[in-house]
Amino acid sequence: MVQSTDEPPSNDEPSWRTVASPVSPADGLDRVVAAVGRGRDAFPTTRVRHGVFGRRTTVSVALIALAFALAVAAAQHVAATVGYGTVGSWVHGTWTGTNPEPLLFLGVAALLALATASAAGNSGLVPTVVLVAGPVYGVAFARYGTRETLSRYGPEVVSLPEAAAFAAFVAIAVAVPVAVLGFGLGSGVRHALAPLRR
Repeated sequence: MVQSTDEPPSNDEPSWRTVASPVSPADGLDRVVAAVGRGRDAFPTTRVRHGVFGRRTTVSVALIALAFALAVAAAQHVAATVGYGTVGSWVHGTWTGTNPEPLLFLGVAALLALATASAAGNSGLVPTVVLVAGPVYGVAFARYGTRETLSRYGPEVVSLPEAAAFAAFVAIAVAVPVAVLGFGLGSGVRHALAPLRR
């Protein structure tokens, strides 16, 4: 027996007989916009911003300020104690393997620990790199005012622009690989400890 079209469909009727209301393209666009609006905080751009600049602005600014303080302290300490010439011989002996200096290995380990702690606590690759570069810049800047044989004309005093440029080069060359390694370690520590903070 054929069911009348005026009567509502029976519960025994197959589900394929029920027709859903059509969805227009405008409805689909509205749903996408709403989903993006709800997930704005979890959107990848937020994660990228946190990964580059840090999760908390105040902590990132404090780390950069600490880097400047470490640069000044390192420069003053090297100039007042061993002098840049001794540090240069340490680096040369360690790099070539002729006379490795344990203090340099301890220094690199301390920089790696700083980078790891920075990344674990705040993330932020930029403040981590600056934090590691600070003391390295200070040690290299201690070359300022020293007398070196830079040309055939004999010893010359290292000028301020030359010392600043040299220190920047050394800081970048040392800080970037150490900071990237520490950033990876710190991120791993942060993700490993995430369940404990919940």
